[in-house]
Amino acid sequence: MNDEKFYSLLSAIASCDVYRDFVPEGVTLPAISFVDITHAFSRILDGSKTNKYCTWRLSLICENSTDMATLVNEIETIDNTATDEFQRIFVIYRNSDPQSDIDQGFYRSTIDLQTYEG
Repeated sequence: MNDEKFYSLLSAIASCDVYRDFVPEGVTLPAISFVDITHAFSRILDGSKTNKYCTWRLSLICENSTDMATLVNEIETIDNTATDEFQRIFVIYRNSDPQSDIDQGFYRSTIDLQTYEG
């Protein structure tokens, strides 16, 4: 699994704390959590695997819409890029639902990313 590599990638670009699986209660916001939701690949005729990739789901939680816009923009900077660890990174889905948890005092957004192995 590439959890450590992905954690390092997010920590380097996000201006907030990054957590695996979920954002714990009581932490300082904004914060991001991530989970690996898919491992996939293609096969060629000889049976070899190619195009190995992971799909990651990020949950962004902020106290206001300004922080959310900043955090989303930070994540978007890695769309269609490559690193030493990942051959290619794509943002494939983004959903912002600022009203869903406004009663509880925070904004939530979901971003799905795909990382391709080099």
